[in-house]
Amino acid sequence: MAKKKKTKKSKNKTSKLKYFVCLAVVAFAIFVINSNTAKRKIVIFYNVCCVYFEKINNITFQEKHFGVSIPHGYTIHGIDVSHWQRKINWAEVASAARPDEPRISFAFIKASQGKIMSDKYFLYNMREARRNGIICGAYHYYQPNVNSTEQAKNFISLVTLQKGDLPPVLDIEEESPYGNENMRTGIKNWLQLIEKHYGMKPIIYSSNSFHKDYLSGDDFKDYPFWIAHYYKRKIKTSSKWIFWQHSDKARVNGICGNVDINVFNGNLEKLKELCKK
Repeated sequence: MAKKKKTKKSKNKTSKLKYFVCLAVVAFAIFVINSNTAKRKIVIFYNVCCVYFEKINNITFQEKHFGVSIPHGYTIHGIDVSHWQRKINWAEVASAARPDEPRISFAFIKASQGKIMSDKYFLYNMREARRNGIICGAYHYYQPNVNSTEQAKNFISLVTLQKGDLPPVLDIEEESPYGNENMRTGIKNWLQLIEKHYGMKPIIYSSNSFHKDYLSGDDFKDYPFWIAHYYKRKIKTSSKWIFWQHSDKARVNGICGNVDINVFNGNLEKLKELCKK
């Protein structure tokens, strides 16, 4: 009988199991050894092992905040909300739950959808988030079967950006019944109308797979992207991304139920540079 070949996944599992067993042994040694010199040497060895394991397995250790694993290396965190979160207590959102918890620095708030729909909590959310020192942005949920000019007019009729607000966002998640080229033409039209009105280049939100299938190429290469790519340690995308929505299961003070959580690809100074002057 031929020997069953180990899959890459099973090898990785075995590698990780061996690694964590080794760490457990090291931790036990630190606990039982009395010599401070020996302990220091073991701790150094432990840290070297961590770096090496990250490199060979292409993973990054994560901290847990807001009830989810936070991607390593990002310090600016934010949420995106709509009427699904009901009435939000923004004062609580702006306050860290614990002294060691990072704060919510920004929020994208749903304003409109299609050519006539508006989010019933939009004005309240924008007012209260601003009042509590959270950097705000407004987004439009795009419907590719609806006239793009009418959709831009709907957004403009609802959203007045102030100094310090983030650029407008186009949330595109649905395929067009009229084909990809028709959808791309409509998206470009919406983006151009919004940029002309606000004097800011809009951000495009999409999932990683939607970007790859429908939004890659020269048409949108100059636009910044906000990519949804859930439960991953690292984001893998060809887009010029500035925001990463990495989970939809976060728990944040002041919000009932789960909420989407994001990181910004930069520091607070870079985030403020994006905002309306």
